[in-house]
Amino acid sequence: MALSKKPKTNKSEEDEAFKKLLDDFIKDFDAEEVKSEEELEFGDLDDDDEGVEIGDYTLYCDVNDSTKELPVEGMIPFIVPAEGRYVHIDIELPDIDEGNDLQLSVSKKDSNLTAKRATFDRDSIQLFRDGDRLHMAPFLLTDLFDKGYTKAADEKDYVVIQLFKNGDRLGCHEIEIIGVWPIQGSEAMAEIEQMSEIMAVIDQKQGWDNFKARMEEMLTRCEVGKARERAGFSKNLPRLHTAIIGNPGSGKSTAVDLMTSLYKSLGLLDTDHVWTTRVSAFLGGGVNGEKKMVEQQVESAQGGTLVIDAAHELYKTDTKGNYDTEARVVSALVDCLNDPQYKRWMLVLMGEPEGMESLLATYPSLKKCLAAPIYLEDFKPAELYGMFDICCNERKIKLSEEARKKLEMFILHKYNQRGPGFNNAWLVQTLFDDEIIPTMFGRLKGIKKPSKLQLELVQPEDIPSLGEQHTNAMDELDELIGLAKIKTKVKDYLNAVLLARRRMEMGLPTNMPRLHMAFLGNPGTGKTTVAEIIGKVFASWGILSGGRVIRTE
Repeated sequence: MALSKKPKTNKSEEDEAFKKLLDDFIKDFDAEEVKSEEELEFGDLDDDDEGVEIGDYTLYCDVNDSTKELPVEGMIPFIVPAEGRYVHIDIELPDIDEGNDLQLSVSKKDSNLTAKRATFDRDSIQLFRDGDRLHMAPFLLTDLFDKGYTKAADEKDYVVIQLFKNGDRLGCHEIEIIGVWPIQGSEAMAEIEQMSEIMAVIDQKQGWDNFKARMEEMLTRCEVGKARERAGFSKNLPRLHTAIIGNPGSGKSTAVDLMTSLYKSLGLLDTDHVWTTRVSAFLGGGVNGEKKMVEQQVESAQGGTLVIDAAHELYKTDTKGNYDTEARVVSALVDCLNDPQYKRWMLVLMGEPEGMESLLATYPSLKKCLAAPIYLEDFKPAELYGMFDICCNERKIKLSEEARKKLEMFILHKYNQRGPGFNNAWLVQTLFDDEIIPTMFGRLKGIKKPSKLQLELVQPEDIPSLGEQHTNAMDELDELIGLAKIKTKVKDYLNAVLLARRRMEMGLPTNMPRLHMAFLGNPGTGKTTVAEIIGKVFASWGILSGGRVIRTE
């Protein structure tokens, strides 16, 4: 049996056969619906994906963290702004043999920025298409936002996608932007929480209407300043240096501490540390050493707050002597306030009204370096009552109903008769610690086995009565020779005042007698002496806040 030999084939024929086999395989591969690994990663693409039709074309859009140019499913219903998010857009072609020039344009509505564009000319579409899709290169969402762009939660804004065919606009689709922009970071949120806590403490304080209004104004200035900065404008930051003016016990030191903490949370200061000094600290540098001492204090307070307590002492009432130490201190302070090397710090002059007002009026160069003074007004009677309640709660003390009425009348009388130097919170503290508590404990000492209620309950007799301060002023009047009518008149007047006080303590409507008087008499009859004695008497009984008599002609 003869074996037939397999015919030989040359190399070129084998290459042609392999090429033909490969071409047939590629055609069959294109004809089948096969999922690539990338399609499996991002989800199935099918004919049911809901894009947005514009003419014969369908748009798809998504926003995610990926930078890869991959197929997009559906049309995102809204966009939440965030850092590091990328916009992905696809065009689905009606025919894979597309013969038109196509262009995508993406922008934020009413933006001044140049829109993001992707151009596919008819000659290169076949090179860029992915099946029946064209992919726009992903770009950062924030690239659509103008510098300083902000959006509140209740504001509406949109991303606009436009499709152009052969240079003509086919249509557009708008996607709403929801949420706020910019997003507050954890550090910013911590500052906001701290600021809110400080403002809550300030709002809970008794009185302080002027101070609270100034702090609200500073909040507004800073918020608007930040918005201007984001828009490319200057912040126009407010001046920090100021004066806090108020009578003793009005809370000046506490106000400074809260103000410094608030300004630090607003980014106006680097630290909430407060350096407190007095005028005497500037006077130890020898002759002409005031400037050096002031500069040392200012340098130590950089980034924070320098407080000059009792700054009204800088107002010199005694004009004797040629060496004006106070004026040199003021001059050195003005130099530091105007020196550009001292930037982020705050000077607070703290003092009582009479001296502070005279100080600022005497030195206009100092006044123009400061923001408007913050006046801490005297606490009103209801606010003083509230402070007394705080004292009682801290000491586990209660007031009987009758004791509360008497206390309120006592404080109201002190408030109505107040003058310069009214002690405000110190009045309440002194009344509680130096008068009510000692009297109460002395009363309880006489009770053998006081009950728990007795140990914590303040009775009316523990509250000082109006006019209990005794002086020898009436004795001075009685020692005068003659003046029987004057003595009788003053005693009758005091009896009327005592009756009025008793009615006030009982809560009855009361009109105080008139205080104004006229003394008639020849020279040397004692008119001035009697006026001085009556001033002392009225002051000792609480009719007047002070017994000083001013003579004029």
